[in-house]
Amino acid sequence: GFELVKIIKGHPLFKESCVVMLSGSKMKKDIDISKENGSNYYLVKPFGKQETIAFVDKINSIFTELIDAR
Repeated sequence: GFELVKIIKGHPLFKESCVVMLSGSKMKKDIDISKENGSNYYLVKPFGKQETIAFVDKINSIFTELIDAR
C-alpha cells in the first residue's frame, strides 16, 4: 500500500488525486509513512459496530470536504 501511494502520487496524471489509505494498523509509524508517501487521509479499518458507524461518518465527511473544495 505505501509503495502504491508513492507511485500514484509520483505519476503526473495522478499527482493531484486524493488518496485515502485504508489499513488495519493504528501504529503512528504506518500513519507517518502513509502521509510521507502522499496519502491525503489515513483510515483504520473498523472491526465493531460503533467503529463501523464512525468509519462511515468519516468517509462521508471526506467526500463532503472534497465536493465542497471543487
